[in-house]
Amino acid sequence: MYTEPRKADDNNCGIKEKVKLLNGIVNVLIQPIFNVRAQNTLETLGLLEFRLDESNINILGGFVVLTKICVSYEMIDTIFLSSIPRNVRQLEVLRNLNTSEYFNECCILSNYQCIKLLSELKCIEELTVEGHFLRRAQNFQSFPPNLKHLKVSYFDYYESCYESNNIRFVLNKLTLLMYHNEESRVKWDDVERRIRIDEMLTHLSRYIELDKLEELIVEDGENEPYHYFPSKR
Repeated sequence: MYTEPRKADDNNCGIKEKVKLLNGIVNVLIQPIFNVRAQNTLETLGLLEFRLDESNINILGGFVVLTKICVSYEMIDTIFLSSIPRNVRQLEVLRNLNTSEYFNECCILSNYQCIKLLSELKCIEELTVEGHFLRRAQNFQSFPPNLKHLKVSYFDYYESCYESNNIRFVLNKLTLLMYHNEESRVKWDDVERRIRIDEMLTHLSRYIELDKLEELIVEDGENEPYHYFPSKR
């Protein structure tokens, strides 16, 4: 008897229950921290691998000096995006590389309302995303209207990723992060790194006016960042 689908369903149910339990525990632990003092002093907030509950989401809007938020793709939703304080300037939407396929299918990538809300965040000037987010042309439509600096982590860009697009965006600054995170850096020699950078730029040039960038930065996590100034050529 063929049982693979049932096993996959069982695994997903188990993962959902574990995540639900973890979310509950973390939300209880952080609630005392989400106080008036934190609302008036906290400038950076990391929300990785868990989702704020309704009570903590309601408090989030009161963080008056908060300027940077880091959140997992898998844990982002419309309620969270609607609650981001308007003083936040930097938003990092990161992927948990250890998350199951179940969550990868249910994250912001396939949620039209999340994409729409992200595109309406006028306060965001710097956005960091995983490269796989930009393999879909429609996700370029999610750029906040006042975005000045886009940071993109490395991802394999294949010709099959190409989708036609009539509008190319103008940014002040673009940063290519040639690694996923501190624990998972990709090791390449100089030639291979150059090839992969060119592949990324070729893909991004279909949607971004690269020659109008004030600054292009390449970071590999080991050496000094490389700075290039296309608009000053």
